[in-house]
Amino acid sequence: MKKIGLLIASALLVTASFAQKAEIAFDKTVHDYGQVNEEDGKVKCTFEFTNTGDAPLVLNSVTASCGCTSPSWTREPVAPGAKGKIDVEYSASGRVGPINKSITVKSNAATNGTELLRITGEVLPRGQAKPFAIAVGDNFRLKTNVADFGKIEKGNSVIYSLDIQNVGKETVKIAVENLPTYLTAVAAPAQLKESEKGKINLTFNSANLPSWGQVNEKVTITINGTQLPLTVNGTIIDNFAKLTKEQKQNAPIADVTATYSFGQVKAGTKKSYKLKIANKGVDALEIRYIDNKNPEFAVGKIKAIAGGKSANLDIELATKGQAEGSYKKTFTVQTNDPNNPVVLVTLDWTVVK
Repeated sequence: MKKIGLLIASALLVTASFAQKAEIAFDKTVHDYGQVNEEDGKVKCTFEFTNTGDAPLVLNSVTASCGCTSPSWTREPVAPGAKGKIDVEYSASGRVGPINKSITVKSNAATNGTELLRITGEVLPRGQAKPFAIAVGDNFRLKTNVADFGKIEKGNSVIYSLDIQNVGKETVKIAVENLPTYLTAVAAPAQLKESEKGKINLTFNSANLPSWGQVNEKVTITINGTQLPLTVNGTIIDNFAKLTKEQKQNAPIADVTATYSFGQVKAGTKKSYKLKIANKGVDALEIRYIDNKNPEFAVGKIKAIAGGKSANLDIELATKGQAEGSYKKTFTVQTNDPNNPVVLVTLDWTVVK
């Protein structure tokens, strides 16, 4: 009997170990440098991530889309609940103009084993850049016109500070207007003397924004009567830790085919695919956000899927203007499934004559 007990215990331990999975969750997947100076040479940013699973997380590879971008990352296994980081260095020297590069992260994460990070911005030519390069009328300058709020739990508020300087001759009171409903602003101090520096503290209230997932939009704010284009970055996420035991038991379960091949597709033609998304849970599966930045194909919309039901997500590939060769692209689907909130879908095809 003792031997049988030991065998059962061993079997249970083995089963438990197989059930354990690593998961990776990034604080942000896009970093906008804003305007950077060519003479700065190399500029850096950091993408932090957390292992939200229950097994050690290992980054197998981190590769950049261009030799001008150099990533370095946490090499040792990241324990459950612990954090790691990916440092990205971009060489601005000799690269005047827009920055738009990607970094592909491959890990042993069960849900999103392949993640795509992006860096954006603009490199200003030598001699043109100033410490406060963004002009707002005749009296003000800003260091950047990009507000990067990072990850924001739905319902919470996050503050981002824009550095500002009065370059005029007189003391000026700062008034900020024309903000979207999810942004508020407070100047600190409320007025600036000649050459004085201050901040405009922007508050992103996610409760006032109906969308989920990544926010990357250009808004126009008015500072003392002068309009300023402002880029707002952030990612709206769920806080599943607040779910009750009953909510977890009845939670939706997303079942999605994560890969599909269109095969060979003639140049200049279109091809469609219906991606089946099933809800194997009890509560409704809500499709929070679909993040598709690929011009090669369009992705439709689904609002919600009842428990035990399924629905099709329409995808249309258009090969007009595509050169012959093989293609492999990804997009993500964010849901309210607490165990699988972000699904990475990979599509591939080969364009032929």
